[in-house]
Amino acid sequence: MKKEERYSSIVADILNIACKDDYFVYKSFLNMLDKAINNNSTIFSNLPVKAPVIKTESREDKVDISIKDNGYRIFIENKINGAQDLKGQLARYIEGSVNGAHYFEKDVYIVYITNSKRSPKSYSWIRLDDKFIATDYEDDFKQRFVNITGSDICRWLEEDVRPLLCNCPKQCELDRSLEFLRMFTNDNSSGRKNNEDESSNNVQEIMTNWGKYIECLYCKDDKPNITVSDTKIDLKFNWPSSGNILGCRFEIYPDKFMCKYGIYKIGETEYFTKDNLDRLFDLFFKIDRYHDRYCGFEILKGENDWLACKTVNLWPRLWSPNDYEIQFALKYYLLDLINKIMMFIIAPSKVGLLSPIEIRLKRDR
Repeated sequence: MKKEERYSSIVADILNIACKDDYFVYKSFLNMLDKAINNNSTIFSNLPVKAPVIKTESREDKVDISIKDNGYRIFIENKINGAQDLKGQLARYIEGSVNGAHYFEKDVYIVYITNSKRSPKSYSWIRLDDKFIATDYEDDFKQRFVNITGSDICRWLEEDVRPLLCNCPKQCELDRSLEFLRMFTNDNSSGRKNNEDESSNNVQEIMTNWGKYIECLYCKDDKPNITVSDTKIDLKFNWPSSGNILGCRFEIYPDKFMCKYGIYKIGETEYFTKDNLDRLFDLFFKIDRYHDRYCGFEILKGENDWLACKTVNLWPRLWSPNDYEIQFALKYYLLDLINKIMMFIIAPSKVGLLSPIEIRLKRDR
């Protein structure tokens, strides 16, 4: 996955933090956008917040982050990695919102993120029709456009959002996300470390910190038993109501610049049969927009005590004491796997899986 996609996913997750129907983080974001324009601006903060739909890039419009709510649309263009503007790119997003999604042009807003606060190229605003007649949107969007940096987002999270989540379970998640975003923002100034001992010590620190993070992530009823070593995190979940015991594992191989994540064996677990695992990962592949998370899982290959696992190659050139590749893998691979399995264990029959009781009945016949 590209760096911009990872960054966009993290930002979208943060904007979706809400309490009941109060999207207080998103509201704070709108206020921050006005401050980035000037102290008197209310262009974004006056937008009504009812039930915002905040998503990362869709196959239809290729917008990095799309926000739709109560008659208006904001699209966020992420150039955090210094990617160049494409000809007609912003114009295409605008026309897609007006002609495809049926918004009025006056109700479309643009947020542009870079690390240097550079402005979009003029040709990004221009669109040619089938008769080669050009439409230039730049002047029309001067009042509905804001240019912010990765540092602006980190400062907003630290100064404005963090106090809102004080003593809230989401605070731990925010701290981790903020750490990720700082790494993305400062990536150009950090290189690969040559000191192998320092790198090794950093991996230990990452694994220890993530063990603590996972402990505070789940509620009391779902809290796992966690074992952390220098290069491995094992989690053991026990759901008495369903009769399931689940083990999930994340293992890092610093010398090979790779990690492995998946399910490992805990005794005789009837639920995690080869047939159920085949169905489960096939289902994950279909419902997850990041297909690579579950495509290529090795199931019941007899490798040590893994039931199902996947190997992911990291980027050696980005190996550093603040390596976001490891941390991204922990959040978007391991935790995504755990959360999906927890969801489907509750009602396996709804997704075509056999429950432990059904497996037992089938076996006893």
